Amino acid sequence: MEYAIERVFDGEVYPPRGVEDGLHFIITPYREIETPYGGGYNIDDGGDVWLMDGPSVVASREIICKRGLLEDRQEAAARRFAPWAASVAHLARAERRARQMWPVMSIMEQAGYTNADGEFVPQAEFFVAEEEAWLAKAQKFAAPADLIPPADWPEWKKQGGMTTGELGLRIIARLGREERGARLAAGAALPAAPLPRLSRDWAPWWPKGDSWADSLATLIFERWKMQGEPAPTRDDVVRWALDLEISKSAVHRGTGIARSTIDRILED
Repeated sequence: MEYAIERVFDGEVYPPRGVEDGLHFIITPYREIETPYGGGYNIDDGGDVWLMDGPSVVASREIICKRGLLEDRQEAAARRFAPWAASVAHLARAERRARQMWPVMSIMEQAGYTNADGEFVPQAEFFVAEEEAWLAKAQKFAAPADLIPPADWPEWKKQGGMTTGELGLRIIARLGREERGARLAAGAALPAAPLPRLSRDWAPWWPKGDSWADSLATLIFERWKMQGEPAPTRDDVVRWALDLEISKSAVHRGTGIARSTIDRILED
């Protein structure tokens, strides 16, 4: 899959804003990059490559090289990452949905609902007088599908209206469905075998993370366990993962392949 690669010349906007709908790459101008070294930093020449999903940053990578080589290196990095871009975008959406649950759960707990293994139980004596205020806060996170349809309003009002707990559970259930759907979509969007090489230097922008590589490796392991050989083969999965600096123990845990088998594959 190929995506547009756009140049953004305004180095004052950091991170950049997307310049079109859907997935695309942005390369930004030369800048000085601080690279950790010993107890301090080196100042290197370089620039950034960004994977965008509409206006939002999905992943970023720093390219360290001389200014005259920068643009070619940035474009090459974007093209090499393109086979993984759709899966990463779906994973980023899943992470956003998971994070959106936290403030809703916090509101419910502050409103007097006890979280018992994911089930929110109302405490009648707690914050009863402030229920409307807490409900209003929860409504800020609601989508239309979370609210009571107008046709059901008469019966709903007879029952006393929607409580913060009821609305919160609806919101959390929807976000959970959307998160699971995004993770399934990420797996479905993985590139076909043979697996393209992947750089560990592509990292989430927010929340900050070390690399998208580990999350993508987990998806590859899950796909291999579901489909088995021949696409991709066991040996291909092992070699790809170790080339990505995934540890042998992590490959064993993720795939179930015996460590002795992993060693034999490496010796072949």
